[in-house]
Amino acid sequence: MSAAGCLDERGAFEAWFRNEYHDRLCRNMPDKSYNDPTAHATWGAWQARSASRQEGWISVDERLPSHEQEVICTGFEGNDPAKKRWQEFATFHECGLFYDTVLGEQLYPPTHWQPMPLPAAPHQSQEAQGDRHGE
Repeated sequence: MSAAGCLDERGAFEAWFRNEYHDRLCRNMPDKSYNDPTAHATWGAWQARSASRQEGWISVDERLPSHEQEVICTGFEGNDPAKKRWQEFATFHECGLFYDTVLGEQLYPPTHWQPMPLPAAPHQSQEAQGDRHGE
């Protein structure tokens, strides 16, 4: 997949953001995040929405994650399908490499990936649960 293909989701977001909010959108922070707090937060929500639409594993030949996106990926030890399959939490970099999210080490090229699931909802208090059930 070309580098341009990896940026489709971000390009769609930026076009939408410029239309809905303002045209002064730039990513000049050291980590290439948006300097506008609204853009930064909205991009996070956009990614979560996009991830919620995904079901199952996505082949790296079909599509790659966005730059700095944290994902779950899978591949084979030594990149050899005859060997054991592995799964890791990873961060994708626009250079086309996946890095272990915890250790920061480059991973063998994965065969598939999927977005991180949405976080669990916080537990409600017992009072709120009782009110909800009419107790």
